[in-house]
Amino acid sequence: MSEKFELFRLSLMARPQRDLILDDPKGDPTKEEYLRKVFSKKYMVSHRGTEFYYVPLPSDKKMPPFLGGRIGRSFENIEFTPPDQGFNESLHKGWKALAIVLDPSPHDDGQKIAVEVNREVGQAAAILGSLIERINQEDDAIYMIDYRPIIDAETFWQFAKENKGNITNLKFEFTAPNMFGGRDSIQEELRAFRDNERAQKVSIALTSPDGINTDTERVHEGVDYAEKGGGDITARTKNNRRYNSKNKVKITHIAIDSTSSESKLSQILNLARNVLGHE
Repeated sequence: MSEKFELFRLSLMARPQRDLILDDPKGDPTKEEYLRKVFSKKYMVSHRGTEFYYVPLPSDKKMPPFLGGRIGRSFENIEFTPPDQGFNESLHKGWKALAIVLDPSPHDDGQKIAVEVNREVGQAAAILGSLIERINQEDDAIYMIDYRPIIDAETFWQFAKENKGNITNLKFEFTAPNMFGGRDSIQEELRAFRDNERAQKVSIALTSPDGINTDTERVHEGVDYAEKGGGDITARTKNNRRYNSKNKVKITHIAIDSTSSESKLSQILNLARNVLGHE
């Protein structure tokens, strides 16, 4: 049995205003420590009018390299009794949930989260967004968490190639750097906005009725940064063809042994590096 996951990057920014009671005499936890803390708690999450519940997977390790959990909702189905019982209607109640795997560490490919794809539960990105919104509402939230899809940059370059000279609108929406170690001009400018203006997000919009040149160093840097999960890209052409990186999320697949005595989530965590697309 094959399971599919969508990949996202988490960004953490210090909360600009917070109660003094939140100050710890030992200092603030690191971003990794904070992620470990908040994704190890249970939450009730309101998502589009429906109650979802996030439940972390307990670990027997003090500092497991990866965290796991599930987020799901209740459901009801009308089923039928066997034919010798007359195919009578029977209401079946149960739960459906998505598996979540998180690498909370700060290395170049860390702060990365994978969400199982199962349309019967809901859209992975939207459900993750509601969970993060709930975490950010906690009274002791000293960081604000943002998430962005990790995209397949080749999809943008294919769009640019097919529409060369016809792209009239190109927009990047970046999160300010909080972990990437690069030093290109885009990241330097974003760091400056973060440090000086305290910006958490920065948008750059390019427009030209004559067509935008996408084959420049600055555009390449922007796409590279977005590809890591640092932002979103949208584009539109003269004839209204559109590109949206939110629809181009990177996907990973793993095989699950349905005959194993090990739970599905435990198998997923054992394959966490594959789930998260770590090289």
